[in-house]
Amino acid sequence: MKIQPLDVIQCQGWMFFSIIEPLLARLPVARFGPTQVGQYIAQRRAAGVSDSTINRELAIVRRGMQLGYEADRRWSIGRR
Repeated sequence: MKIQPLDVIQCQGWMFFSIIEPLLARLPVARFGPTQVGQYIAQRRAAGVSDSTINRELAIVRRGMQLGYEADRRWSIGRR
């Protein structure tokens, strides 16, 4: 596992809590799909955000979903 500098981690946390969470917080994960990704991209572009920043934000969302899936999977296996 690659350890990231603290400033990168802090930046990702700021990006999530100030930008991503307000736009996606009320959306159930089961409803998050290509349509919602397109809407998120459109909203961010309308706000004047660069595509590279949008990609970074979506990478944070993707990683969060991966971690949630892995945690749920481990929990499910442990209950058998």
